[in-house]
Amino acid sequence: MHDDGRIWSHALWDINRSIGSTKADTAMLLGQIDFPGASMPDLATRIVNAAQSVYGNAVAMKVRNAFEARGIL
Repeated sequence: MHDDGRIWSHALWDINRSIGSTKADTAMLLGQIDFPGASMPDLATRIVNAAQSVYGNAVAMKVRNAFEARGIL
């Protein structure tokens, strides 16, 4: 479980560095609203979708790439 958290947090850090802290924080928070807590891939998909909705394709692709690089998506 600890190792999973390290993988997840590294992906979030990569997102922060890739799109900036304000956009990253916004996408991450929006993705977590009403999240039922099913799995990391489910939450990652919601965060990608939130980034897409608010910031468009280019930002959403950077978010997706960070999760894919860590094997989450």
